[in-house]
Amino acid sequence: MAAMVGVGQPTAVWHLVVADSTTPNLWDNLLSAVTDHPGRAVLTLVTVLIALVAGPVLARLVNRVPVVLETRGAAHGGRMAERLLRVEKTGMSRWLGRITLLCVWLAAAVTIGLIWFSDQTLAPLLKDQHTSLGSLLGGLALQAGESLIVVACTLAIARALYTAIVKHESKINPNLIVLGARVVYVATLAVGLVVILAIWGTGIALPVALLGALTVALSLALQDVLKNLVAGIYLLVEHPFSIGDRIALAPYTGKVEDIKIRYTSLRTADGQQVLIPNSMLFSLPVVNLSTNDGRRAGLLVTVAAGGGGAEGFDQAEAEILRALEGVPAILYKPEPPRVTLNKATAAAIELQAIFWLGTSNPAEQANALSEAIERVRAQVAGAEVALLASATAVPV
Repeated sequence: MAAMVGVGQPTAVWHLVVADSTTPNLWDNLLSAVTDHPGRAVLTLVTVLIALVAGPVLARLVNRVPVVLETRGAAHGGRMAERLLRVEKTGMSRWLGRITLLCVWLAAAVTIGLIWFSDQTLAPLLKDQHTSLGSLLGGLALQAGESLIVVACTLAIARALYTAIVKHESKINPNLIVLGARVVYVATLAVGLVVILAIWGTGIALPVALLGALTVALSLALQDVLKNLVAGIYLLVEHPFSIGDRIALAPYTGKVEDIKIRYTSLRTADGQQVLIPNSMLFSLPVVNLSTNDGRRAGLLVTVAAGGGGAEGFDQAEAEILRALEGVPAILYKPEPPRVTLNKATAAAIELQAIFWLGTSNPAEQANALSEAIERVRAQVAGAEVALLASATAVPV
C-alpha cells in the first residue's frame, strides 16, 4: 500500500507540472498567431501604419478652416479683391477633426478584426454558404468599416475643396466665392451620404421621401429662418457690401466680419460683435460707409457777437476757414470747407463748419476732427467748438 502511494504521487505531480508548463499565456498565443500567420501580421502592421499616418493628416485637414478677415476693392470700381485670410480652428472644426480621427481608427480596428477572423466571417459570404451568425457579423463589420472610411474621406475632401475655393484668387466677387465654397462643401457631404446609403443597400428612395416630408414641415415651422436664408443668398449674390466694409444699420455701425447664410457678423467700434439677421439687412436701409474714401463732417462753433451783423459773421467765417486749412485730412473735393450761419442772438452767433475728410478709417477720422477742433479753438478767440451731430443732414 505504501509502495503504491509512493509510485502514484510522483506521477500525479508530474502530470501537474506538465500541464502547467504547456498551458500557453496571452503572449504565447500572440506570438504563435504571428508565427503561424505571417501574412496577417504584415497586413495588421500596414493597417496600423496607415491609420497612424492618414488619421492625423485627415484630422488636420478637417479642423483647419480659412476665415476671411477683410476684403478690399471687391465692390468698388470692379477692381480685383484683395483678401486677408487666416487659417484657424473653430469650435465645430475641432469636433469634426476629432470625429475624422476616430473614424480612421475605428475603421483600422474593424479591418484588423476582419484580417484575423476572415476564416470565420468572410469565407461563408464569399462561398455563398448559408448565412450564419459569424457571416452576419462579418458583413456588418465590413459595411461599418467602409462607412467609417467614407465618413473620414468625405469630411477631408469637403474641407479641402472648401479651402481651395476660398483661397483661390480671382476677379470674382469674394461673396460669391464664399457662397460657392459652402455649396461645394454641402454637396460633397451629400455625395458621401449617398455612398454610405449604397454601402448599406438602403438606396435613395426612402431618404428622398423623408426629406420631402421634412422639408414641408420645416417650411411651415421655420418661416423666419427661411427668410434669413433667402436674404443671405441674396446678399452673397448681389454683394451690396463685402467682408471688410463698414456699414451702418440703425442702431449699429461697424465693420463686416463675415456673411453667413443666416446672419451677418458686424464688429462695432467698441469691439462688440453684433449678429444681424439677414432679413433685416434685406428689408431695412443699410448705409455702406466704405463706398466712398471720405466722409463729410462738421463743427458747431459758437462765438460772441462782437461787432455784430454781417461784419461779425464774416470775421468768424474767415478765421474758421483759415484754421481748417491747416488740417491735412480735410479735402477740397467734392467741395471745399464752408461756414453757414445757424443761429444769431444779441450775445452770440452760432456757426456750422462743413467739410470733407479724406479717410474712411474711424480712428483717423477721430484724429482729424480732434485736430480741427483744436485749430479752430486756437484761431477763433473765445469760441466754443463742438462736433456737429450729423453733417449728412446738412444740404449741400
